[in-house]
Amino acid sequence: EDTLLLHLPSAGMLTVVAGNGNDGFKDGESILAEFNLPTSITVDRAGDIVLSDQGNHALRKVAKAGAAVTTLAGNGQPGFQDGLGAAARFIKPRGVVLTREGEYAVSANHALRVVSGAGETRTLAGNGEPGFRDGVGAAAPFNGPVGLGVLTICDLEVADSGKDEIRVVTMG
Repeated sequence: EDTLLLHLPSAGMLTVVAGNGNDGFKDGESILAEFNLPTSITVDRAGDIVLSDQGNHALRKVAKAGAAVTTLAGNGQPGFQDGLGAAARFIKPRGVVLTREGEYAVSANHALRVVSGAGETRTLAGNGEPGFRDGVGAAAPFNGPVGLGVLTICDLEVADSGKDEIRVVTMG
């Protein structure tokens, strides 16, 4: 099922927040929206849910008020391209985490990508090709980055599954 679920531990109940259970790529009202392999979620400062929609090669947002679903970056087509909104391309984005600056760090394309709240995507580290080398920007490739975590004000930790290592990326 490609339905986004939210568990409410205090009440012990499970409630559908968005998605109708069908594979697809459709924005709109919560129960009409469609996902394809939603993989990782984070919650932004406004309480909205942001998720990596791996099968749709996109970063999606579920609004707290009314649970409307919109696509923040990507358009369902795989690729490696920085840009605004639908002009950005990902290949199977996996991890997503809210950074201290209020942007979203996304692991995709053997790279660490950053998406602003307005949907502007830029590549922070890696070049889209698998590899392993410490360095800066495109000179620091990953090999299958998946999970992400915020370490400090400026640092992100990245689980680089293809190299069986945890790496640290300094954001600024």
